[in-house]
Amino acid sequence: MCKLRISDHPLRIESGRHSRTPLKDRTCEFCNHLYVENEIHFLLDCILYKDERQALFETLQLEKICKNTSKQDTFRYLMACKNEYVVDKLCNYVSRCFKKREETATNSK
Repeated sequence: MCKLRISDHPLRIESGRHSRTPLKDRTCEFCNHLYVENEIHFLLDCILYKDERQALFETLQLEKICKNTSKQDTFRYLMACKNEYVVDKLCNYVSRCFKKREETATNSK
């Protein structure tokens, strides 16, 4: 979770920055390169983590909390949340998603 917060992660938004890849080309390999793979896409949109995200949203009842908010506001809520239960569940979600990302990328090579 800390790595996500400080942008020390393997998402294309950061790996592309280090390799000087133009922002528009830092796309998600799991979504047919249609979207820039940034932190918001990783947490809230990427199809690869759909099942994990659905479980998280159900567990935390995020549909109710974030019903009328933008993706950016939902992301800000999750990143700034101080509720230990929410933080614990979010940390587990992020960890599982990064692991799944790594396994999927490795298997596709």
